[in-house]
Amino acid sequence: MSEELIAGLKNAMERGQQLEQAEQSFISAGYNPEEVRAAGDILSSSGGATRIVGWNENGGLNNKKHELPDMPKPMVRRPEAEGRREAGGHRGLLIIGLIAALLIFLGAIGYLIWVLMQ
Repeated sequence: MSEELIAGLKNAMERGQQLEQAEQSFISAGYNPEEVRAAGDILSSSGGATRIVGWNENGGLNNKKHELPDMPKPMVRRPEAEGRREAGGHRGLLIIGLIAALLIFLGAIGYLIWVLMQ
């Protein structure tokens, strides 16, 4: 089991998250669900957090180098941005269609003028 997971869960709990929420955040971030739940079990058992190497009796880290950086925020897909990309593709087809229709129209008018002139 990774001490990193235990430290991350402990950090999230110190910031006010419930253990279940913190576990789900790690699982959503791509961590192995079994390892995350095992780390949560250690934290929820009596005295589990103080058994971890690097934690002092006050629940803090003994050494600054063991602290983990904040987890990056997950990428959020914006459906409206995808829709704009698709609409841009349709706009290009519309312009090409209008130009083609205009050329056909002008060609038909030119042909009629040519036929009438003879």
